[in-house]
Amino acid sequence: GAHVVVLEKRSILNRPNILHLWDWSKDDLKDLGCRETWIKGDVAMHVGVKEYQNILLRAAIIAGAKIMLGATFKEIQKPNGQHTHFTAIAHDSNTDQNIAYPFDVIIGASGARENVVRKALNVEITTEKASKESIGCVANFQKSGTALEKAWPELNAASHFNLPLFKKAAKTCAPHPTSGACPHSDLENLVYYQQNTHYFVATVKRKTLIDNHIIQRSQSKPFSPLGVVNKHHLNVFMKNTGSFFLKHQIEKNLNETIKNHPGQVKKHKQLEEDMQHVDAILQHLEPTKTATGQTWATCFDFSYRINAKHSGRILHHKHSNTFAIGLFIGDVQQVPFWPQGLGINRGGLSVYDAAHAIMQIHFHPPAHGGHHPTLDPMNLKDVLATKEFSFRKYQKTIEGTEAHKTIPTGLLENNAKTREKKTRDTVNVEILADGALRKFTFKIPKITNPDPTEHYVNFKMPENLVPDHEYRAKMADGYLTKEEESNAWVLAPLEY
Repeated sequence: GAHVVVLEKRSILNRPNILHLWDWSKDDLKDLGCRETWIKGDVAMHVGVKEYQNILLRAAIIAGAKIMLGATFKEIQKPNGQHTHFTAIAHDSNTDQNIAYPFDVIIGASGARENVVRKALNVEITTEKASKESIGCVANFQKSGTALEKAWPELNAASHFNLPLFKKAAKTCAPHPTSGACPHSDLENLVYYQQNTHYFVATVKRKTLIDNHIIQRSQSKPFSPLGVVNKHHLNVFMKNTGSFFLKHQIEKNLNETIKNHPGQVKKHKQLEEDMQHVDAILQHLEPTKTATGQTWATCFDFSYRINAKHSGRILHHKHSNTFAIGLFIGDVQQVPFWPQGLGINRGGLSVYDAAHAIMQIHFHPPAHGGHHPTLDPMNLKDVLATKEFSFRKYQKTIEGTEAHKTIPTGLLENNAKTREKKTRDTVNVEILADGALRKFTFKIPKITNPDPTEHYVNFKMPENLVPDHEYRAKMADGYLTKEEESNAWVLAPLEY
């Protein structure tokens, strides 16, 4: 029964990038009406950002939300003679006018760096610098529609699982189109997916970016800003690097087919043809363009973990004794680590927690002569404390509503020397269900020669626990530590 307004800065939902999905994220998408053909994946499940946004857009419209495309949040205004509520001011780029939206609850869902709602609520951030620099590069190329490119295998390669291959890639010479030089390709990982585009993303060393003329040599200092990215040279580099790894995987598939199915001559010839034509096809693919004609390729620095110190804040206007609450979801709350696919998966959890929190808000009947219910300030503090607890358990999270769950393999310790996986025998799980915190200990099954591309190991929920729509499960080694407990108190209300 709430009146909901969604502000979306983009006028067109056309982002070509691709999102890595965990099992429960896929199930949620299907529940929202996602087509089976939109969820793909050979080495990992994934869905296009554009498709995901359209699914959410459709669900929001069906639920009765008002969607404002091309609208940008500007500020929060306190109650006044015109508005008895706190009011969000947004700028509509379609009409070039500001629009006022009174609210009881405001949710910040922007990216980590576009944190206008977080700033409006005066919530501080923490910035944690990684021990080593991490730079990601993304490139998208239009499909030409050939049968050969449709058969290309998807990739999810990491140097710590195949160091010899990455060393070979680093020594592989790819002549630069202008200078003719042969820079190296020093990578930490590379992912290739097919959706509406050919999508490549990799973690690349800064020296490699400089040697390939993607960034300026003046930006050689570690952890310094990347400066202007030469998108043409970036696309050339991603094509050359992608070609190397694609040919390696096709050759590997060919050798396995010859070994296991020596009689499949037609299949052998097809794979040989694929391997021979990868370079030619890739080099002729055009970069994907934005609505304004810009090439959809970029570099991004994810060496820093930027987190909000708190997951929301209560607003209070003293003169009128009016309350409101602000919450954060997605990247604005906690910057994800993209190689683990944390963006949409952890972001989805934050959405559910925010929705759960809103459902727990109590309203008092309108005061004498009033027209609108009022918020209960004590209840708001409890609501925010629950959201805060969930926020502090996002680092290791399991989630779902089915009987069988999964545990991220972050629990598994990788021994790089022996390439063996050692597992804990048990894992403790704190479960918040029906408002009560319960603790369970699960046995983790023994794993022999695990596939490094697998992200989960299965375990079974106790049969006596019947989760409902309020179910949330959070990974933990125990209850909150003293430090976590002291930090878990909600922020004091922001007074106006």
